[in-house]
Amino acid sequence: MLPSDTYSQPNAADPVLEERTVLDIVRRHVVRCSAVTRIDETGGEARVYVLDDNLVLKVQRPHQLRPRTSLAKEAFFLQQLAAYPDIVVPHVLGYGRHDNIEYLVMTQMPGVPALTVEFTGGQRRDVLHQLGKTLRRLHSMPQAPFYDSALFPGNRTQDAFVARVRADLTHAVQVIGATPNLWQLGVSPAVTSRCGGAAFIACSRVPIRVSGWRLFSAITAGQGDHACALTLSGNIYCWGAGGLGQRGDGRSTNEWSPARTR
Repeated sequence: MLPSDTYSQPNAADPVLEERTVLDIVRRHVVRCSAVTRIDETGGEARVYVLDDNLVLKVQRPHQLRPRTSLAKEAFFLQQLAAYPDIVVPHVLGYGRHDNIEYLVMTQMPGVPALTVEFTGGQRRDVLHQLGKTLRRLHSMPQAPFYDSALFPGNRTQDAFVARVRADLTHAVQVIGATPNLWQLGVSPAVTSRCGGAAFIACSRVPIRVSGWRLFSAITAGQGDHACALTLSGNIYCWGAGGLGQRGDGRSTNEWSPARTR
């Protein structure tokens, strides 16, 4: 399971910058620019201001700020790619911050977005061929500059990877040891008896605490809308439906909290 993104300012205001502000930022890096000719928000995570139809100011939108989408990384990538004449990329003119807004100033790529063009059979083949050729070229680039950059933290060796995993697992064990209450995941949202929480609650698709103070070392969900668990001391507790005697405690009533069977 991949970790979900964490936005540093999820509820921040996201105003469109005034033209004067845009010009002031760009003029830090470009001598001549006269007007904002277009604003593009199709990227979602960033807003692009096009100036004089040949310059671009790209800014991070505050409510979309997250560590893995820093414009510093984009600037680094573009500067590395610019060293290869056969790879056509925008030319980075400047990078920085204006108040709380991260920005990137670069040249505008000529042409039109491929998504806006309808290709014929031969044209489509040629475009896909060029795309594949470019991707192959990108993957053949030396990785050393990226490994050496602090913008791309990570494990550089197998030993470092093993050490990180060991540390993460140790931390997980410590957390589990500090909060040993059992968590159970409901199997079907239509079956209430498999959830060992308060009476008559619906099953949940996320973990809920099993009621009581007992510490369990193992758990199993039966096919008869019930569940059983083994405590650290070796006792068995079951809960759920009992109309068929499936819990094994001699009763045919439903039990919504763990009850000792053996």
